[in-house]
Amino acid sequence: MDKTTISEVIRLHQYFKDSKYSSIINEAINLCYEEKYEDAKIQLTKLPTSKELLIELIEKLKGKSVYTGLNKVVEGKTDNQIENLKVISSLKTHCIIEAKDRPEYFLLLEELEETYKSLKEGILNV
Repeated sequence: MDKTTISEVIRLHQYFKDSKYSSIINEAINLCYEEKYEDAKIQLTKLPTSKELLIELIEKLKGKSVYTGLNKVVEGKTDNQIENLKVISSLKTHCIIEAKDRPEYFLLLEELEETYKSLKEGILNV
């Protein structure tokens, strides 16, 4: 039994079960039942990563103020941590909006929340 693969399949199932990727995650589950863990891992590589979801989200935000703010952060044109926090907060909001129709965006939201938390802690500990 490969507990690591099973855990990862279960974790990803919560994000992809009601998405257009449900057939992929369901196949990974079936492969785990059949104890074909390497094949299950291969199935998981067919799912979008949080980085791919972020790129997709950013493309959808072109022309919006959050896109402009995000570009400033990426280009290092802001040294104000509060502004960076605002941009991440806005990005989280747009991620939640997208998750209404695309539940896999909750995977990205989890990572954005960690980034937000780290930034906030950095501000408070200064």
